Amino acid sequence: MEVFVKILAFLLLAAGAFIVYGAKLIAFRMMKSATNIDNKNNKDFNPPDENNPEAVNEDEEHTFTENDYKTEKQIVNIKITGMFFIIAGVILVLFAFR
Repeated sequence: MEVFVKILAFLLLAAGAFIVYGAKLIAFRMMKSATNIDNKNNKDFNPPDENNPEAVNEDEEHTFTENDYKTEKQIVNIKITGMFFIIAGVILVLFAFR
């Protein structure tokens, strides 16, 4: 039973870390799939290409649109969910290795 708790603790930690670090990618994929289901135009949900100088222009002032706000809000919500996994994993690690 103790080995199972240790394995579960590290799996929760790994899953939480993956969710937190991949939150932006997860959010963009969720937004794309939602727009494909709704048959909307999904060009607003593509992440900016940093290698393309036209996509990233630091001279212009960036104004947030409603889609940017929704995307950022979804990224934060995904990161919070990942942190819950990490917290659960840390509690299990403390319990398993006491």
